[in-house]
Amino acid sequence: MLSWLFWQMSGVGPMFGQAFHFIAHAPEHIPYAVERYTQEADRLLSVLDQQLSTRDYVAGDYSIADMAIFPWIKSLHKIKHSTDAFTAVQAWVQRLKERPAITRAYAHAALVAKPAATAA
Repeated sequence: MLSWLFWQMSGVGPMFGQAFHFIAHAPEHIPYAVERYTQEADRLLSVLDQQLSTRDYVAGDYSIADMAIFPWIKSLHKIKHSTDAFTAVQAWVQRLKERPAITRAYAHAALVAKPAATAA
């Protein structure tokens, strides 16, 4: 479980974060950066898909590793990045979306989130 948590912290977080930045927030479009981080996101999704092809959760049982990785994967639609090629990842996302605590957390977040236009 710790290996997968550190995988998220050293790979998914930084690389997906860069993809989000260069696709959605950079002041200028830099094709090399967009391609670089999009390809790295796909490589990481492929690793995750392979891991999830033989188990329901990243480390076998539901754990903090799933909790740490899930928000990054769930947010990919914001940069129009598809997970269509990663069927095990898609099934995992659906399983997690159906967990009661995750459903409650995202419902609560929607209630307290400020609209983007008024966020400080």
